[in-house]
Amino acid sequence: MLTALGHIQLLRFVGPAVVVLVLHRITLITWLAWRLASLPLSRRVFERGDEIMYDSYQSLICFFFETLTGAEVILYGDQIPWNKQENVIVICNHQSSVDWIITDFLAVRQGSLGRLRYILKNGLKYFPLYGFYFAQHSCIYVKRSGAKDQDYIARKLTEMKARNLPMWLVIFPEGTRYNVNNKAVIEKSQAFATEQGLPVLTQVLTPRTKATEASFEVLSSDYLDAVYDFTITYSMANENHFPRRPAPTMSDFLISKGQQVHVYCRRHEARDLPKDSEGRKSWIHQTFAEKDR
Repeated sequence: MLTALGHIQLLRFVGPAVVVLVLHRITLITWLAWRLASLPLSRRVFERGDEIMYDSYQSLICFFFETLTGAEVILYGDQIPWNKQENVIVICNHQSSVDWIITDFLAVRQGSLGRLRYILKNGLKYFPLYGFYFAQHSCIYVKRSGAKDQDYIARKLTEMKARNLPMWLVIFPEGTRYNVNNKAVIEKSQAFATEQGLPVLTQVLTPRTKATEASFEVLSSDYLDAVYDFTITYSMANENHFPRRPAPTMSDFLISKGQQVHVYCRRHEARDLPKDSEGRKSWIHQTFAEKDR
């Protein structure tokens, strides 16, 4: 009996994983064909086709991870205008590889899946197939090299802005995942906060602000509608949230039933964001201090 259940759980992970990988290859081939076919056309025509393909592929991800698993997404806080598309920066805490998929869950509710762009760690660009495609979809890879990264991000965003590229620009300012069992990462983050005279956080990591600062500065209120600040937590239905446990991995999420995703939403008008560097930095740290409560 236990063996049969184990096989069923394995199939619930392997089946979707195989479908997703096969369809990703098909999507990439289709994308390459579209890239060649659209060469005589304007860049915006190509980008619109790319957004449609990205939307279609990520809709499949949403089907497997939300519909098929029966996951429940519970929203709190500010009202997000799900009935109209906005150009936004999305700031999230980071605990799991599933966090990327939760941004899919949220973007699809606004019809904005194709608009998703990410600021990513440089190492991810070497991930087979996906690394190449994310770069073509106007995601930005950074090396965590401070001012150099900030200049590079500013240049890429300026290009995207000049092309009037629609976007949900997703940033995980912590730079790495918070795991309650990884004490070394938590202690390193807290030591950095102490050295810099910043609030010492216990439920999230101290944010690294360069990417977010550059995004605020370049995009600003003449291009952005708002900043969405999402705080994500995970639990099983009818489960107490304490003591805190590690967030689920992708495989955990796929084989489980009754996962609840709690998202506390804040929406900040772009025109209300700080206009100077110190103000932007302080705003980001204050945002994460609020997540820590």
